[in-house]
Amino acid sequence: MIGGGNNPDIANVLRFITLGVVYDTMLPTFFLISGMIYFARIDSYNDRIKTFWKKFDRLFIPVAIVTSVCLWLRKSVGLPELSAGHLWFVEVLGIYFIITLLLYKVKPIWLLAISLCMHGAYVASTKYQVEFPWEFGHILKYFVYFAIGYYADFYYDCLAKKKVVKYAVLVITLFLLCIRQQTLYSFTFNALLLCFIPNQEPTNGLWLSLNRNSFAIYLLHHPIVVALLYTPLFQDLYSQFTCLPIALMFVLALVVSWVLSEGLHKVGFNYF
Repeated sequence: MIGGGNNPDIANVLRFITLGVVYDTMLPTFFLISGMIYFARIDSYNDRIKTFWKKFDRLFIPVAIVTSVCLWLRKSVGLPELSAGHLWFVEVLGIYFIITLLLYKVKPIWLLAISLCMHGAYVASTKYQVEFPWEFGHILKYFVYFAIGYYADFYYDCLAKKKVVKYAVLVITLFLLCIRQQTLYSFTFNALLLCFIPNQEPTNGLWLSLNRNSFAIYLLHHPIVVALLYTPLFQDLYSQFTCLPIALMFVLALVVSWVLSEGLHKVGFNYF
C-alpha cells in the first residue's frame, strides 16, 4: 500500500509511479537485461555442463541461503510479512539459463517463437483462471523478455544512436502508458531504456563498487525493508508522511545491504 499522509493527490501520484510505471516494468527489464548479457556471451558457453554449474552456484545457492535466513527470521523474530519466496525471479532466471543451454543450438528466432507461445499460454491461463504449481506461471510469462534480449543486444546501436528511433519509441511509450496498455508498454519501456541509457563501463570507484555488489543488494534488501517497516519510528512516519519514510527506507536498505555485501566479500564469502 502506498501511503499519502493527508494529501490524496500525492498518494495518487506515488501510486501511479510505483504501480503504473515501476512495478509493471521492473521484472521485464530484469529478464531482458539478463537475456542481453547471456546472448552477448553465448560464444563462451560451449561447455554447457560447466556453464550450468556456474549458473547453479551463482543463482540457486545464494537464493537458498537468503531464503533460509528469511525463514529463520520469520519464525524466531516474528516478522509475518517477511516472505521467503521474494527471490522467485532469480529462480526463474536460473530456469531460463537451463532452457537456453538445453536449446543451445536452436536459432534465436525459434527461441523467440517458443517464448511467444509460452507467453500466449500464460495469457490464456489468466483468462480461464488456470493455477500453476510453483513458479510455472512466471516461467511462461517472462521468458519472452529473456529471449528478446538477443535482439535488444543486436539492435542496441540502432536504438541508442538514431534520434528518430529514440523519440518515436518515447512517444509510443507515453501513449501506451496513458491508455494503460500494460503488455505493449512493458516492451516499449524497455526499448526506451535502451534508447537513452548509455552503454558505458563505470570508471568511478563508487559506481564500480555498486556494480560489484548489485546482486547482493538485490538479495538482501527485502528483509531489511520489512524489518524497518516494523520499527515504531517508521510506522509513525509512514502514517503521517509520504515521501520521507519511503526515501529513508530506500537509502537505508541500499546502504545496509551494500555494506553487508562488502563485508561478506572481504571475509571470502563470494556467493553474493
